[in-house]
Amino acid sequence: MALRSQFDPVSLWSKFGVSALCILLTTALYALAFAPFHHYQSAFICFTPFITWSFFRPGFRRYAISALIASILCWATTLHWLYNLGGHLDSTFMTWGSVLGCALIFAPFHWLWYLLLYRLQPCLVDRRMLIRINASLAIAGGWVILEWARESFLHVQWNTLSSVLWQQPALLQAAAYTGSWGLSFYIILFNLGITLYVRHLFTRTHQKRSIRQKFCPEFYLVFGILGLLFLTFFHSLDQAGSKPLQHLLRAVAIQPNISQKAKSDPKHTNYIRRQFEKGMSAVMKEAPHAAPDVFLWPESATPLEAVGNTKYAQYTGKIIQEVVDEFNTPLLMGNMKAVQTQVTLTPDPNNPGQLSTQPLVNLPGVFQYWNAPPKVYQETISKHGQITVKPSVRSDGSLKVRIQQNGHFQEGDRVNLAYNLVSNGIFLQMPEVGVSEYQYLKQRLVPFGEYMPLGRLFPFIKKIVQVSEEFQPGQKTVTIPVETARGPVHVGPLVCYEDVFSSLSREHVKAGADCLFVATNDGWYGKTGAHYQHTAHSVLRAIETRRPVMRCGNNGWTGWIDELGRVQQELKDPEEGIYKAGQLLMDVKIRPAFFKKESFYVKHGDWFVLLCAVFLLAAFLLLRKKTNLYGA
Repeated sequence: MALRSQFDPVSLWSKFGVSALCILLTTALYALAFAPFHHYQSAFICFTPFITWSFFRPGFRRYAISALIASILCWATTLHWLYNLGGHLDSTFMTWGSVLGCALIFAPFHWLWYLLLYRLQPCLVDRRMLIRINASLAIAGGWVILEWARESFLHVQWNTLSSVLWQQPALLQAAAYTGSWGLSFYIILFNLGITLYVRHLFTRTHQKRSIRQKFCPEFYLVFGILGLLFLTFFHSLDQAGSKPLQHLLRAVAIQPNISQKAKSDPKHTNYIRRQFEKGMSAVMKEAPHAAPDVFLWPESATPLEAVGNTKYAQYTGKIIQEVVDEFNTPLLMGNMKAVQTQVTLTPDPNNPGQLSTQPLVNLPGVFQYWNAPPKVYQETISKHGQITVKPSVRSDGSLKVRIQQNGHFQEGDRVNLAYNLVSNGIFLQMPEVGVSEYQYLKQRLVPFGEYMPLGRLFPFIKKIVQVSEEFQPGQKTVTIPVETARGPVHVGPLVCYEDVFSSLSREHVKAGADCLFVATNDGWYGKTGAHYQHTAHSVLRAIETRRPVMRCGNNGWTGWIDELGRVQQELKDPEEGIYKAGQLLMDVKIRPAFFKKESFYVKHGDWFVLLCAVFLLAAFLLLRKKTNLYGA
């Protein structure tokens, strides 16, 4: 009887049931909003469970723990496709460790927003109208600031809340003014508005209130902004239709669908070449009178670098040049560049048995101080002499190499040292000319894939995630001119997931880009929603910059998007979808109303983020004035 009396279902439900329900509902609704489900509508209500729960003022500890669990689960479910990395890398740890690891990186930003919601919730109910509206704007603005901080300070980004709208051009056009931040802001504000309105419906019939108190301003604010979104859509259509379309570029994108193991194996270089040649030949046969201006290849098209001064670059570059000369058409390709520095150490005549370290002074390089140093290769030509090499990066980015030697080097001995400055990029290969001087090196690298964050402090992690040689980021924005019969077209190149960073696309357009080109390889993630999640960001960049976006992927998504964010062409098979090998002839057109002009967002940048900071600051200032929180 004593045990039975201790079991209280109501008490257990109040302690664990509500929090569990909030976690499950939020996770499910959040995941449904993103690919592969594409139910964007669920994003407008996915945060209502926690908003509603906050009205009941649960204990902060229980609320914070529940919010953290929900944040981790939301990211784990939407990034579930990362488990494919384990198969490609033959690593059991990477199978689910990559999913959990990325979820733990992104989750704190969501969690901080939940804590902000809890803190400002008292301002949302039973307060003066202006205080309630400001609190709603501040909570929505807080989400925007955290998304922006993720991109600006952590230098990682994915699945901004605005990206769920990528197939809804009628709701997207405001991004040309506010950036994608304005769309994320509206989705959060809608969650708040609809929750407050439902609460308003339940409470107004049970309490005597004045006419002003019966009014729910958040609800009307939400639908007022919705009206503005549609207004910008019709205004954009009016702008776009003011003059007829003009031809910009005819490009052929080759999607080879090469397995990741083959792409990583130099033995498959000629096989990969044949796959590209097969696609290029097929297009020329299908449309012999529609010669392309340029061919497009995806990111890291070959297993080894194709540009640079290494022997592998010379070998691969020669193969690609043969292909370009055969079709007599320029090639815009994603590939790697490696610049090798070689140093020879010889015995020091003033110090018998020792090597001279003078050649190791002032070694060039633009490496990252907090990341792991480059791998130094050594060749020792000596019967008895031996050395140990310890490289490190100086604060100015140059390389410092220290050696330990056994003191047994003799005249005629030598040690050859070499290290590479490796970059991922996009390059233009010209018939009979070679690689153009206009070369773009990727500026935003993929952490734990292309480099090891804080590898200087935690070198052991490099072995776990199998990063053999780290890439170095590019230092500047470059547009690549592609010659056409109508004159040069300046292409703004983006590598891999760089299209998720709005600032990079904006910089390209300010540098004179007429269109954007994304070379990517999402083949790491199998046939999953990763490809569509990635493409969603390209749609946002097209609208923000009012520039067409061409994409070429290893196994999807390949196609092009117009300035209004509408998919104009895509490589898609009726049975295998976007993942099949193939080729796509793209006639990229531009709207004169946008051509060579900068959108409001390109001109003024992240002004909307600053506005959100103002909302947030005002809310906290009002919260401190407790006497002003209670109104009629």
